[in-house]
Amino acid sequence: MGPESMTDVFWELETIRLDVENTLEVTRQSEARSIFIQQIVSGTDRLLSEFSINQGTNYLPITADDRLKYIPAQQGLLNRLPRVDARYNCGFRTLAPSCLPNTRVALLVDIFTWTDDPKAKKIYWLHGLAGTGKSTIAQTVAERLDKAHRLGASFFFSRDAADRRDPLRVLPTIAHQLAEFDPEFKRNLAISLDSYKDAGTASLGIQVEKLLHGPLQATAASSSPASILIVIDALDECEGQDLVTSLLRLMSEFILGLPNIDFKLFITSRPEPHIQAGFTDATRNRILRPFVLHNIEESIVEADIEVFLRHKLAQVAGDHSISPSPDPWPSSDEIMALTKRAGALFIVASTSIMFISDPDIGAPKEQLRALLSNTQETENSPYEELDKLYLHVLDASVGRFKNADHMVCRRFREVVGTIITVLDPLPLVTLQSLLRREMEYIGAVVRRLRSVLILPPEFTSETEPVRVCHHSFPNYLTERCLDPRFAIDPSLHHGRLALACLDILNSFLKRDICQIPNPFAKNSDVPDLGGRLAKAVLPHHKYACRYWAQHLQATLSKSEAKGKPGESNQEANDGFQTNLLEAVDKFAKEKLLQWLEVLSLLGWLDVAIPALKATESWLKVHKASLS
Repeated sequence: MGPESMTDVFWELETIRLDVENTLEVTRQSEARSIFIQQIVSGTDRLLSEFSINQGTNYLPITADDRLKYIPAQQGLLNRLPRVDARYNCGFRTLAPSCLPNTRVALLVDIFTWTDDPKAKKIYWLHGLAGTGKSTIAQTVAERLDKAHRLGASFFFSRDAADRRDPLRVLPTIAHQLAEFDPEFKRNLAISLDSYKDAGTASLGIQVEKLLHGPLQATAASSSPASILIVIDALDECEGQDLVTSLLRLMSEFILGLPNIDFKLFITSRPEPHIQAGFTDATRNRILRPFVLHNIEESIVEADIEVFLRHKLAQVAGDHSISPSPDPWPSSDEIMALTKRAGALFIVASTSIMFISDPDIGAPKEQLRALLSNTQETENSPYEELDKLYLHVLDASVGRFKNADHMVCRRFREVVGTIITVLDPLPLVTLQSLLRREMEYIGAVVRRLRSVLILPPEFTSETEPVRVCHHSFPNYLTERCLDPRFAIDPSLHHGRLALACLDILNSFLKRDICQIPNPFAKNSDVPDLGGRLAKAVLPHHKYACRYWAQHLQATLSKSEAKGKPGESNQEANDGFQTNLLEAVDKFAKEKLLQWLEVLSLLGWLDVAIPALKATESWLKVHKASLS
């Protein structure tokens, strides 16, 4: 056996030893099982010794530090981190745009000058209004840094998905990516995790120390780490404002404590107060470089938007075989009119393109004429042109119907209100189960909203969710829309979803739902548990199990029965309180233990306590209001 093979066998045995020790750590509640596993550890030890003797080597029990020089041992520890797929190039960002050539030129030069300057302030905070193109810039920065092998990590927040808006997942995810970026950091992170096994689920302060500060300091002591650049996009979409403020303060203090390491953060967000509060006076003066995106000179932004519109409309013309003669389409006047309407908001230009190129209509010339002929007045605000555009898109979706109580308008609010209120994006077939509506009912609404919704190619897809194109659309519907046909009250729809989830739970939950032969078996010992769950617990069941209480709690926000302009008092008071109380009562008396069983099978037991606390808070309010 050659030296390389000997080393492989030796380390395979040591990896088995590490895995067994990890198992021992989590099974100490069973004395018999612990004794058995300790015997396995001892047996592996003997095998290692005999292997060494037979190969003419001296085997001594390996220290943690020695063991963690071996890559599989490091990876085993890193895999414990509760990370999420939130990289700039992860699956859910497949269609994420980057800046077109010859756009954002001066800003990108400024950003990359900052990345190259080791003496520059360590945090570049690009902030601006919704729709000004922050995420596109962040995507471009991440792509270019990664291409140059300089991107340490990236985290692109999204309010679409619960795990990508969770502040407690950010640091474990960044640490895991940094470990792949720098092998020496990887070893030092593994050592830290070996000594503090719960670091990935600890408080933010412990996460900063154990996942970043300690490993980076150890890395700097043994080598000269390259410049480390982290890109964090859409921080305003992270939930838990107090946690976001704490995260920024802790990260700022951490960076201040790294005088010999070029560690830089590029952050984008809206200029929300809780994000501004995360930067103390000391931070602002010493390490923060803010840049206000919507303050860029208007003529520069207009020129970039014009380049974008010309590029996209040329693609539309090609896709629809529109001849460039005798008159070119679109005309220069039409492009300039669209550019002026966009103002400083790239989202206006992007949404205009999607409206013009809507495949269900297939008439881009007519769509462009209709868009430019729209002169509806809206309230004067930074989003005036965007609101005009959204109102035009929505008006076209309901056709001639002007009465907010007409079935078409009520159907719009029911379907779209559900889409923008669900706590994780869902396929249309799962929404169908939650709403208890036919697909034709839902399809009649969404297929006319392709300029504001991202729809799956097949409506019957069980895996591809429907998403909003930009978070400014639900913001418009819930905060700024004054048209009673379209304005949506989130608390009303949270109430509807809470009731729908509870009805699902009260009907589908039963004892031993997966028909497991041995009720005392551990989940890990159940053969084909995944297959049993797939048959017994469908996607809408899973959603109901996970989110019913969050929807219940969300009904407490704002005023419940007042309704928005489009949500009539009849809609806002259609018996939710009484129906919800009855559903909660039935669930608590008959289905609670069965719900806990399903959570255990799904690996979601951590959902239970917060859900029950939220329900307790809701009951205090609503029982008092009905007494």
